[in-house]
Amino acid sequence: MLDRVGKVIGINTQILSSSGSNAGIGFSIPINIAKRVVPDLIEHGHYEYSYLGIQGMDLRPKVAESRGLTPITRGVIVGAVVDGSPADLAGLIPNTEIFDLKGVRLPGGGDLIISADGTDIEKMSDLLSYLFHNTRPGDKISLGLIHDDGNESIVDVALVARPESNS
Repeated sequence: MLDRVGKVIGINTQILSSSGSNAGIGFSIPINIAKRVVPDLIEHGHYEYSYLGIQGMDLRPKVAESRGLTPITRGVIVGAVVDGSPADLAGLIPNTEIFDLKGVRLPGGGDLIISADGTDIEKMSDLLSYLFHNTRPGDKISLGLIHDDGNESIVDVALVARPESNS
């Protein structure tokens, strides 16, 4: 895919066409992602993603308030930490409390990730995007956390390659 001045901006991968012709909606891989991934694919036959080892969920305003934070506070609640993962070795604390708010079960504890290397993290997709675009296995990152008691800290985490799935 080229822009209007002929600069490569993506690699076309598919087309959704109701007529069966080469007309429809095209899907492409952005060139910056291709530049990052393709050299590893050529050299190693695969691409290794950075792995933190958490299950996370977006912090919602009601949950923030229940933790004594302002409802505009954003971040990722550490819902679970994989044993032996970088997050586990760095001491991240998973959510272990559930509270009921008008029939809705919500997480009440655990560390809250609010930044990665000084970049604000407002939701899980921000954290995943940051890891993909800015890190490689073996890198160390600094996570800004808010703990259950409301205190903030910075924790250094040494990332590893994401384990391969068994499926």
